[in-house]
Amino acid sequence: MHSLTYNHYSTSSDVFKFSFFPITIPVWNRLPATEAEASSLVSFKRELATLHL
Repeated sequence: MHSLTYNHYSTSSDVFKFSFFPITIPVWNRLPATEAEASSLVSFKRELATLHL
């Protein structure tokens, strides 16, 4: 886990439940610290390319 995690929240409608933010919060929270806490966009992309999500 890393220091940039987001709290997952419950939704009352399926339209919002399956939208971008509720779907991507768990994915973001599962990222290793080296990716999530990258110092630049270039290093984030480089680290992300090494993962097999």
